Amino acid sequence: MFWADRVARDLINRRKFKYIDREFSKEDQTIETGTSLSGVPHIGNASDVLRGEAIRRALEEIGVKVELIWVADDVDPFRKIPLGFPSEFERYLGKPVFSIPCPNGECDSFSEYYSELFIESLREYGVKLRPYSSRKLYKSGELTEEVKIAIENSKKIREIINKYRERPLDEDWVPWKPICEECGKIITTRVTEKLDEYSLEYVCEDYSFKHTKIEGCGHRGISDIRDGEGKLVWRSEWAARWRLFQVTCEPFGKEHATKPGGSFWVNGEICEKVFGWPEPYPVIYEFVLGEGGEKMASSKGNVITTWEWLEIAPPEALKLLFYKKIEKQREFSPEKTIPALVDELDKLERIYFGVEKMVNRRKLMSLKRLYEMCQVRSPPNRAPIRVPFTFLAVVSQIAKTREEIIEILRRTSHIKAELDVLDKEELISRAERARNWVNKYGPESLRFEFSDEFPAELKLEEKEVMAIEAIANFLIEANEFSERDLKDLVYSQAREKEIDPKKLFRLLYTLIIGKEKGPRLYSLVSAIGSKRVGEKLMKVAKSVRLG
Repeated sequence: MFWADRVARDLINRRKFKYIDREFSKEDQTIETGTSLSGVPHIGNASDVLRGEAIRRALEEIGVKVELIWVADDVDPFRKIPLGFPSEFERYLGKPVFSIPCPNGECDSFSEYYSELFIESLREYGVKLRPYSSRKLYKSGELTEEVKIAIENSKKIREIINKYRERPLDEDWVPWKPICEECGKIITTRVTEKLDEYSLEYVCEDYSFKHTKIEGCGHRGISDIRDGEGKLVWRSEWAARWRLFQVTCEPFGKEHATKPGGSFWVNGEICEKVFGWPEPYPVIYEFVLGEGGEKMASSKGNVITTWEWLEIAPPEALKLLFYKKIEKQREFSPEKTIPALVDELDKLERIYFGVEKMVNRRKLMSLKRLYEMCQVRSPPNRAPIRVPFTFLAVVSQIAKTREEIIEILRRTSHIKAELDVLDKEELISRAERARNWVNKYGPESLRFEFSDEFPAELKLEEKEVMAIEAIANFLIEANEFSERDLKDLVYSQAREKEIDPKKLFRLLYTLIIGKEKGPRLYSLVSAIGSKRVGEKLMKVAKSVRLG
């Protein structure tokens, strides 16, 4: 059973609280996801949203009323400056991210700008969600009741949290972080006294974490929770949201699931014992790490955003990355992972349509379900025309127009029949994504420029000229040949003319694209056109002879 279908089944059968002896019944389901906007949201931040979408879809398909919500954690403190951002952003450290100005000056804030980009891009992946802003939840009063309950139960929350802390929280601790009315920072404030059910006194003082110190302004003020100028601390805010939205399921990364004391389990206990709502069904997933095993972070600059992904790869490929095995940690390399994912997606498609056979029926059904879930829309009625991603990366560097892309693919027999509009658009779209990918992330060996011109002065030995002429004649005259035919020809010429085969291959690449390495020779020649390559090589040989 596909993991999202298993979660859907468990959700509709779930009837008991976890930490207290109580039963509950809820016909509809609410899946919550969220993203901290203290940096630029990237594909790693889409992990829980895309997985939440798979669960939403699995529930919807069996007739369950379900909603997927996403909360922008835009009251979180700004802790690190994303790589590439100006140093003047240092002035906003410690302030809630909603107070950072909009990068392009056309919206209210940094968080609003990236929230909208993130949400709009997710729709291109087929995600159906209802977005919320944490800031607006507090300012509108929607969370005021939960904040009030949390503050009234500060002792109980403190006792739950302290079970997992080496250093207990102070006796006067309350789970509320005001925004300083003087300097606008939130990371530096500490509640010193509860005045009444809504008002708390606070002080703004220096705060240190890791290697960073953020100075407080020393201001002492009063925070009225009804004003929404602040937030609950994370180990109670999550629980408060679950109660507000009546959340039944939450996908999240394993960093929240450490035992004992992981933030999910602590919030789950608070949710049940303080807010009287059952801990949501946990869907725990492993990290997708950046190159070198580092966690993706905008402050490190090792991220790809969800909107950038759409320029370099199909949306279905990202869904495949997150859907195939959620318990397995992976390392993501734009150079290697993207073409591998697209190839894997194409293989899934061939299996789905029976083009590629599979004997194991159980595995067949599992892979077919995975393919269905990766689709942005319903699966097509027939197997689409597909071309390997790396070959399209080669073609896209030769073709100057969309029409030329189609012409080359016809010549190379990747297209053998008439194209309908959808097939053509899909091929062009994938070719354009392949071009963007190879230009930005592709290996140097795949990048090249082809020109019919060649250097006027070339120094070649006679045996090399003869080998080039033989290969040129073959390419000009051959109507059809295989990769093996071309490889055998180069090796036979190397043996016959007593040339090191590696040297002959380097020479061919140099003469064709001006560099010693490139895409597979057969792919390169096929994409450019064997006759065109042959004629260029022949011109080179004649030029040297006329020397």
